[in-house]
Amino acid sequence: FVIINVVDINAPPAFNVTDPIMTVSENDAGATLNGTWCCEPTCPGVACNVLPVRDDDAGETFEWKITRNDGPGELSEIFEIDDTTGEIKLNDGVAIDYETDPSYSIDVRVLDSGNAEDIITVTINAIDENDPPSITFFAPVSINEDALQNTLADMSFLISDEDVRLTTVDTVFPGFSLAVSR
Repeated sequence: FVIINVVDINAPPAFNVTDPIMTVSENDAGATLNGTWCCEPTCPGVACNVLPVRDDDAGETFEWKITRNDGPGELSEIFEIDDTTGEIKLNDGVAIDYETDPSYSIDVRVLDSGNAEDIITVTINAIDENDPPSITFFAPVSINEDALQNTLADMSFLISDEDVRLTTVDTVFPGFSLAVSR
């Protein structure tokens, strides 16, 4: 008779998604990213905040890591990943700005307990939010306390709104008049 010994070989983990895209609102420091992808083959379009992974080995545990970051700033300054759950989020106190950089690209690595790995590139898109406009006065305006009603005072100021892309950097209104009322 013949004895056959079957040896289990560690199957590598595999991301269950192709070309993942995640989104996060700008100005939302520490926010968890959201992704929409097809968790092949049964749940197309399911929103997730963790990349789906499969591993044919029963009872596997995974370690997650971001291994590459294309975008402004250092890798650890913008995004973080929970090394045991795979949840991707903005670092606490960090917000991204759509007008500055609307898209980022990171590589995420998943490693199983047998040191087999898979790596996937994730695109992260910022969702544009309405940023408040700002106003800057160039010089203080002074009016005599005994000025008559409807006395005019000249002032110059600048109004900026990051959400509006003008052909000029900002708009300046020199000599704008302000009427005094009592």
